[in-house]
Amino acid sequence: MKIFLPSNYFQLNTGFYLTIGLIVCIIIIYYWNRYVSYLTINKNDLTIQNILKKEKISLNEIIGFEKEYWTFTYSKALKYILIKTKRKTIKIYPYYNDSNELIKWIETNFTNLNAVKAHNEWEQVLNDEDIGMDRFERLQKVKKAKNIAILLNCTSIIIFPFYFFSPTRPFIIIPAIIIPLLTFIAIFYFKGIIKLDDFSGKSLVRRIEKQSDPTTHNSTVYTYIFGAIALPTLILLGIYFIDFNVINFNGLWKVSLIISTIIFALCLIRTKEFKSNKLMSYVSLSMIYIFIYGYTFFGAIALNCALDFSTPEKETSIIVNKYVSGGKYDYYSIVIDKMNENKPIKLRVSEDMYNEYQVKTNFTFYNKEGLLKMNWISYDK
Repeated sequence: MKIFLPSNYFQLNTGFYLTIGLIVCIIIIYYWNRYVSYLTINKNDLTIQNILKKEKISLNEIIGFEKEYWTFTYSKALKYILIKTKRKTIKIYPYYNDSNELIKWIETNFTNLNAVKAHNEWEQVLNDEDIGMDRFERLQKVKKAKNIAILLNCTSIIIFPFYFFSPTRPFIIIPAIIIPLLTFIAIFYFKGIIKLDDFSGKSLVRRIEKQSDPTTHNSTVYTYIFGAIALPTLILLGIYFIDFNVINFNGLWKVSLIISTIIFALCLIRTKEFKSNKLMSYVSLSMIYIFIYGYTFFGAIALNCALDFSTPEKETSIIVNKYVSGGKYDYYSIVIDKMNENKPIKLRVSEDMYNEYQVKTNFTFYNKEGLLKMNWISYDK
C-alpha cells in the first residue's frame, strides 16, 4: 500500500471515511429495525413496535388508508401504506410477514383515500364549465392536457443526454429554450389541469399513471410538468458554463428576477395548486422558483450567444494567471488582462488549452457584441 499511495493519503481522506462509516451505520440501523420491528392486530387495536417507538391505534378510529410508491420506478413498487385516523398516521411497510394478506385486509376493511381524492378531483374538473361545454368535451381536454404534458416531459428527457456531447450541444439550445416556454403556455391554456408540481409532499406516482376514466380507475385528473422546466434549465446552465464566456451581463440579474417572479406568480394563480403547509411543499415551491429564474437567466445568455450574428473583433491579450477549480470535476480557467476592462477577465477553457498556454504568453480571442448586447468572448479551441 505504501508503495502506491502517498504517505498522507488516509489523513487527507478522513472526511470520506467518516461519511462512509455514517452511511454504513444508517444501513445497519435500517435493516436492524426491519428485523426487530413487528405488527400485531387484535380485535380492537393495531400496534407497531420497532427499535425507536411503539405506536397503537384503535381500529374504530381509522378513517382510511393511502398508498405511497417508490418514485424512481415505473413499476409502482409499494413503499408503504399510511393508516390514518383523525389524530395520527402510521406507516405499514411491505416487509412485514404475510404482508400480502395484510394489504388485502386493509383494502377490504378501510376506505382508499387516494381513490376518494382522485374521484373528487375528476368530478371538480368534469363539472367545471370554464374547461368545456359538457363533460365529454372536458374529458377530451383532460386527455389532451395529459398527452401534451407527456410530450413535453419526454422531449426534455430525450434531448438531455445530447448535452454531454460537444458536437450535439449547439443543436439542443433552441429546444431547451422553447420547451419551458411551451410549458408555461400549456399551464395557462389548460386552466389548471396541467400543474407545476405536487405540493402535497406525496410521491410522484400520480405523474406516471396513465390517463383513465374516473369511474373505473384511481389516477388523478391532473398532470404535472415540472420536468419540462427543470431539465431544459439544467441544459442551459451546463451550456453556459462549458461554452460561453460572458463578460458583461448588462443588468440581466435584475431583469431575470422580475420576469421569473411574474411567471412564477402567474402560474401559481392560474393553477391554484399551492395550499399545503408542509415543509416539503415550501421546499418544492422554492425549487420551482429557482428553476424558473435559472431558465430566464441562462436562456437569455444562450440566446445572446447562440444567435449572435455580429461581426467578431479579434484581439490579443496576455495571460496573467491560470488555475484549476477542484470538485467532482476539474474546471480549467485562464485569466487575461483585457483592454478597456477595469479588471482581468477569467475564461473557462478546456484541459488541453490550459496545458498549452502558459502565464505571460499571448492569447488570441474574439470579442462579440451579443444578440442582447451582452458582450462575450469566444476563441479557437
